[in-house]
Amino acid sequence: PSDVLVCETAFPTTATFTAVASATPATGLVWQWEIQAVGSTSFTEISGANGTGANASITINATTASQADMQYRVVYTSTNMQCPVYSDAAVLTIENIIPVITARSFCVNDSPRQIVASPTGGTFSGGSFITSGGLFNPQTAGIGDHE
Repeated sequence: PSDVLVCETAFPTTATFTAVASATPATGLVWQWEIQAVGSTSFTEISGANGTGANASITINATTASQADMQYRVVYTSTNMQCPVYSDAAVLTIENIIPVITARSFCVNDSPRQIVASPTGGTFSGGSFITSGGLFNPQTAGIGDHE
């Protein structure tokens, strides 16, 4: 599987790892996903994350910051194989990306203005003068610098 990057500002979000075995024949393959927590030296099976066939995937629904840097791998077994085959481990990376807002000055009597941040996703906060959708009201904010 490949590493997966999740932005903390987009919580909760999903992260999906996939792997494809190149066994011949691919029939009879059984797979099981494993996880290695940060600081651990061993992998443990993930309950319910198993199946059959060459294509293996796992989706982590509602990722959290506590899952940052955990490693995931899949183990393939078969009646035709002498030993299990382990995939390379993939890392779940969670980045705390702070949105960048290009600020400009407003007059206190200006009408409400839409504020746009990059990257997209997340919500705005700042009291009663900005809505969660990014509508800034200078009349409610009053005179001063607002963060």
